Amino acid sequence: MATIHRELEIDCSLDTAWAQLRDFGNAASLFAGVLVDCRETAGMRTVTFDNGYVVQERLVSVDEETCRLAYSVADGGFTHHSASNP
Repeated sequence: MATIHRELEIDCSLDTAWAQLRDFGNAASLFAGVLVDCRETAGMRTVTFDNGYVVQERLVSVDEETCRLAYSVADGGFTHHSASNP
């Protein structure tokens, strides 16, 4: 299985970044230009990409101590998918 790791620096405090990243339903705002819509209900979100592709994602965990949010694709044509920030 492949792993993709990408890191970038942003000019804001950890508290500011974490407040945005931990909001599971805020994906369309965070990834504007790639996502055009995000709707979240009870630990599931439906994201719509700019090309019209729609994926359902399940919240796996939120770790306040390490500022880590993990999620996986529940429906969207993937055999297996998981992701986390950071």
